[in-house]
Amino acid sequence: MKDLDNLNRQQLHWEQAFAKNNEMFGESPSDAAIRAAEIFKSHGQERILELGAGQGRDT
Repeated sequence: MKDLDNLNRQQLHWEQAFAKNNEMFGESPSDAAIRAAEIFKSHGQERILELGAGQGRDT
C-alpha cells in the first residue's frame, strides 16, 4: 500500500508541475529525436514504435 501511495503522490506532483508550466521540457522535438529520425530515414525505416513518449514532444 505504501508503494501505491508513493505513486499517487508522484502523479499529483507531475500533474501540478505541468499545470504550472506545460512547456517545461519544450514543445519542439529534442535534438536526440531529430537525429534519431534522420538515422531511421537513412536506413529506410518509415515506421517505428515509440514507447514511453512522456509528454509527446518527440512523437
